Amino acid sequence: MDNKTALLKPFSIWARETQELHPEIISHWMNSNDPFRRAMAKTILEASGGLKLWE
Repeated sequence: MDNKTALLKPFSIWARETQELHPEIISHWMNSNDPFRRAMAKTILEASGGLKLWE
């Protein structure tokens, strides 16, 4: 497990457990110029199997 994967793991566990994240946050992270934020958003979405997003 590389450092980035280790850093993302708590976010993926959190996403799987809560199944809730505001869509604007995920959208902001996915559109970010920061590759770490994009990776974090992708990891959360993949780990959760699709989030139940707040409306």
